[in-house]
Amino acid sequence: MTAIRRVAGGRKYVSAETTERLALELGHRAGDRPHDRLTRREFEVFLSIAAGKSVSQIAGELGISVKTVSNHRMHILQKLGVRGTADLIRYAIRHHLIR
Repeated sequence: MTAIRRVAGGRKYVSAETTERLALELGHRAGDRPHDRLTRREFEVFLSIAAGKSVSQIAGELGISVKTVSNHRMHILQKLGVRGTADLIRYAIRHHLIR
């Protein structure tokens, strides 16, 4: 309804998803590193995954649900532009985030 009202009122409407994608793309152009866009919690989960911990282990250590860890993992993959755990590990090594 918000979109319809805005457009009907002669204004422009951009969805939250489109806004986020645009912000991510602009961030790439600004030269920042993709992992700098992760939230603090996403970064914790990212490092834990890169260290070889399972989703269950990470959930237990951080006191969050397995589902929440899985959601963070999905967002991390999207933000870093990688497809799976092996790519996450390679990314972490390439950026000197793990040994």
